Amino acid sequence: MADLQEASEHDETNEGEESHKIFRITIRCTNCLSCQKVCPTDTIYFGSQHFVIDTDDCIGCEICIQVCPEDAIRVIA
Repeated sequence: MADLQEASEHDETNEGEESHKIFRITIRCTNCLSCQKVCPTDTIYFGSQHFVIDTDDCIGCEICIQVCPEDAIRVIA
């Protein structure tokens, strides 16, 4: 629960049309690029202050979650 509260102050929520999942990249992200390198649809990019997941193109495969060394990507719903 603390992670979600912590993340809500800093991160953007991403809801993919096809996946029907809501993803959040939390402030645990260290910009290591692991998630961006494995994303099959290239939907992870650096926004104004942190990485975000493009809601229009995300297919909800969750590969980014599996490779994140900081456990910084969460499925919210």
